[in-house]
Amino acid sequence: MNKYFLLLLLGILCSCDEHHSENQSNDEDLSNPEFQSETKEEKLVSLYKDSVIPLFKDIPDVNPPQEIHINAEDLNIDAGAAFDYLEVSQGLIDLENEAIQLFALAHEVAHMATLPQAKIFNLPAAIPEGNSTNDYQKAEYLADLIAIHLIHLKKTEKFKLIQGDFEKLQEIFGGEVFSHPSGQKRISSMKLYIEDCSSKTEALAFKERFLAIWNMD
Repeated sequence: MNKYFLLLLLGILCSCDEHHSENQSNDEDLSNPEFQSETKEEKLVSLYKDSVIPLFKDIPDVNPPQEIHINAEDLNIDAGAAFDYLEVSQGLIDLENEAIQLFALAHEVAHMATLPQAKIFNLPAAIPEGNSTNDYQKAEYLADLIAIHLIHLKKTEKFKLIQGDFEKLQEIFGGEVFSHPSGQKRISSMKLYIEDCSSKTEALAFKERFLAIWNMD
């Protein structure tokens, strides 16, 4: 009788040990980053660091911000860059369109690349103001151009997705205000660059469009 009781006890202990090992394995899986899905915020940060920052590595004197601030109260699709941080809206984080997120982030960093790029083209250190197009509006056109050009060169598949979403992007841009051209004008400007790329090199199409915007009336 004692022998059978001992065997039963050993069986229970073995079963408990296996159950403990299985639970421990499940706990390890849950703690393994490979088994955890990224949040929307983490995905946007990864997109910025892995895809946006490398776009600007070949432009001298451009140091994209490393720190990202989230404006959780802003549900519009928006972003803004300073020299030490990038601010993104909750609306941009929640947007279920990675290609447009990529463009929006690249556009903000492109503002920081505009004057270094102008220097490469031997242009003055300030965007000139035209009679009909002020320097703020020119800055938006130029940032759009730099962003779409770099994505065109280095992220071809994303470029095609953005091009297919121009109507959505125009809607996001909205109407004309003092500091921003209308979405329709901004999309038209990018389309001129894209059309020129069909008959010229991307570098020449970019340079000519950059100069055309710079010298807008």
